[in-house]
Amino acid sequence: MSGGADLLLNTIPFAASIPFEINFSLAPKDMKYFDLNYRADAPILKEAKKAGLVTIDGLLMLVEQAAKSFEIWTGIIAPRKAMMSTAKKWAHH
Repeated sequence: MSGGADLLLNTIPFAASIPFEINFSLAPKDMKYFDLNYRADAPILKEAKKAGLVTIDGLLMLVEQAAKSFEIWTGIIAPRKAMMSTAKKWAHH
């Protein structure tokens, strides 16, 4: 991996057994890695963290999708902080 990429986005499911590797040592140091998996122990996410990249897991997106659905269905503003707190306990146990 080389070049001027600002963001690398992983959409491969956590449970998928697709064998591939990414050499993050070649990534620009200001590149961000966004893994749509919401588990902090996703293998590629861990590798990106070890390489010193800014990493984002998919938990925020999952909570935001749930919050928006809640608001559409109920007409009530979703309790995002409580939802995120619960999601973190569930996903990072």
